[in-house]
Amino acid sequence: MPPELARIVVGLILTVASFTDLQNRRVPLWLTFGGSAAGLAFALMADGSVFRTNLLGLVVGLLVLAPFVLGGGFGGADALLLGTIGAWLGWSLVLWTAWWAAVVGAGLALIARGRGKKTFAYVPAIAVGMAIALLTVA
Repeated sequence: MPPELARIVVGLILTVASFTDLQNRRVPLWLTFGGSAAGLAFALMADGSVFRTNLLGLVVGLLVLAPFVLGGGFGGADALLLGTIGAWLGWSLVLWTAWWAAVVGAGLALIARGRGKKTFAYVPAIAVGMAIALLTVA
């Protein structure tokens, strides 16, 4: 699959996930697990080395937020979405996305705090983080 098409697919997944997170504060498992499985399936059809890179991307995406999910600061869907990004686009983009999502998330946290809220939807920060990562490193 051409990288541009993989980016579009991930962008669509993150768009749907952002809307559901903003609306319901939940992201459906079919979207996260299905997105990850589809990414790995397409990588497997492409090439063995692409599959290994994207499998590593899935694992890295899951592990980056795992301590925060276990500590209750993030939801499992946040880690699964980073894993989905890795399953489609590889481990390097996951790390850059996590970095930029943290920067965007810090800004959103300040806005939420200013509005007197203790929590906020983080998936939009991941979506914007991936967009910035694509613009700056990909």
